[in-house]
Amino acid sequence: MQQRAAGLCLVIGCLLLAGVEPASAQDVTVSASYDILYHQFEETTAVGVHFDAARSFGLLAGVGEIGFNRLEQSTVVSFAGGGRYMIPHSASARLQPAVQVLLGIWHCGPCDVNEVFVQPGFLVDIPRSDTFRIRAQFDVRRIFFDFGGENAQRLSFGGVWSF
Repeated sequence: MQQRAAGLCLVIGCLLLAGVEPASAQDVTVSASYDILYHQFEETTAVGVHFDAARSFGLLAGVGEIGFNRLEQSTVVSFAGGGRYMIPHSASARLQPAVQVLLGIWHCGPCDVNEVFVQPGFLVDIPRSDTFRIRAQFDVRRIFFDFGGENAQRLSFGGVWSF
């Protein structure tokens, strides 16, 4: 049941990203971020990356994300989709904050474990040009394991390209 719910959210996220474009312009972004800190299961690692694509509809955006984090015994992969809200700011603002909530699947191949997670987060983009921004992001992921769940924290920095 949990996998079906997460799969539905991922499909909805993909549809938002590939949706029909209305007459007003839409902003499509792609980002690549290095996870300088990922803490889960009493283990902290600095070996991780995640990529996301987002399509804006005004202050709201549909977001799809894939991430890879190396833990002591294995690499975990996460697939997520959800929404982002850009906190209103002026067009010339030096900081562009946003909040987001993603729902997805946490996968550990060697462990043969797939679990649903919810991940609220906060991010700040720093514009460098019309098509490039630097991003700082902090997320807290709640993974719903059979034994009751686990929280994971992630701090990352990266780049965002607009199309």
